[in-house]
Amino acid sequence: MAEIKENRQSLEERDFPVLETMSLKMRDLILEVFEVTQIENTWPLRYRMNYKNGEYEWVFSAMGSVTLRLAKSERYRRNPPPIFYLSVGKYAGKYRWEDGSAVEILFSKEVIKDKVNIMVDMLIENGGVI
Repeated sequence: MAEIKENRQSLEERDFPVLETMSLKMRDLILEVFEVTQIENTWPLRYRMNYKNGEYEWVFSAMGSVTLRLAKSERYRRNPPPIFYLSVGKYAGKYRWEDGSAVEILFSKEVIKDKVNIMVDMLIENGGVI
């Protein structure tokens, strides 16, 4: 049986309001799952989170992306790499959240919490090296 691959569509200016709305909905979901403190109230929205003995920062872009990264790190002072990253992809006129490999991630508290836990645990196991 042949594998059917969906073609990702390019985002256009008319998609921007949808991307912003999706970012806000993902932010709301994350705020329900994790205890965070807001540190930036303009785009990109930023929140601080103490979790599993580490300090992290959530960054929500109006362009349909969310990133979890280390909040403080001697190694990554200027631009810490992502621990967890999602962005919105557009396929056949429909939008969906996906990881950095374009794998669809369901918009659910349980899925997001599990994915974040896996990535934070991997970071801890690797001694904080991303």
